[in-house]
Amino acid sequence: MVEYLEVFGLERVGIFRIGGSVNKIKELKQKYNQGEKVDLINDGDVDSVASLLKLFLKELPVAVFPDNICSGLLKTFQEHKINTTECIENLRQLLSCLPKAHQNLLQFLSAFLFKVATHSAVNFMTLENLSIVFGPALFKVPLSPLACEEQRLYNGLLLYLLQHHEMLFVDLNPCFSQRQADGLQGNNTEDAERDRLVLLRKVDQGLEICGDL
Repeated sequence: MVEYLEVFGLERVGIFRIGGSVNKIKELKQKYNQGEKVDLINDGDVDSVASLLKLFLKELPVAVFPDNICSGLLKTFQEHKINTTECIENLRQLLSCLPKAHQNLLQFLSAFLFKVATHSAVNFMTLENLSIVFGPALFKVPLSPLACEEQRLYNGLLLYLLQHHEMLFVDLNPCFSQRQADGLQGNNTEDAERDRLVLLRKVDQGLEICGDL
């Protein structure tokens, strides 16, 4: 999907903000989920493919930023954002506790979104706009009276992560043995493996991530 969007969508006005065809999204999603070959050039369109990418990310069984790490990331960002060097160092320590598949996805996705934003003079999708659009897909904020405000804060965090993605997501070292990673792997290895396989099937197939996922 990303390869298609890089070729046909970078200058699409409102990419990721304007929704695609509901029927087309449903059709493409079903093909991906069933492992069928998908011809996006002939069967897709930019808005539908962009919407499907967001949908895949939103529907992952384990959020791209799992609940266990969200509050820590937000607190670190709020406490240290004035000092960029210190903030990035502390955020990297937390991000290194993510499963490798999540790290790879974030590195890949952030680089792609940064590329989309470089065409904002044409597509009007700045990093700020992309953060607003992707925030709800990457951070699963529970429904509550304060949900809108909480989502706004996470969108601001996402903006910071995108702005500094080259320093944040490169050469992260896993730290699952540390207490701060508690719960990210989970105590149930079967559930963890199931979530990992679903993540890889949807993301690796849809985003065409390759390598060591």
